[in-house]
Amino acid sequence: MSEFAHAALNLPWMLGLALALAGCSLRRYLAAQDAERRSEWTRRVYQAGFLLVFFGLVLVSPELWRKLAAGVGALLYAGSLYADRHGEVSASPPVEEQG
Repeated sequence: MSEFAHAALNLPWMLGLALALAGCSLRRYLAAQDAERRSEWTRRVYQAGFLLVFFGLVLVSPELWRKLAAGVGALLYAGSLYADRHGEVSASPPVEEQG
């Protein structure tokens, strides 16, 4: 395998780890500065970073069982993010009937 192909296969998990660490660090910094300034996008940044780490590990794992373990982890994490997001969108206050 050429050096460029090897570097390209390792890029997703390295980029994901950098995004995850940067997102966590920024979220902690904003929380220390002012609790109201901590925004939703910082959480999404580190969640995307962790997803990239999982998918990158699927690409670079040499054995099949490691690919399967990383793939299952990626699918479970993506499913939990989807469920969390779907719960946030569909969770609305109960409507009281008047009259």
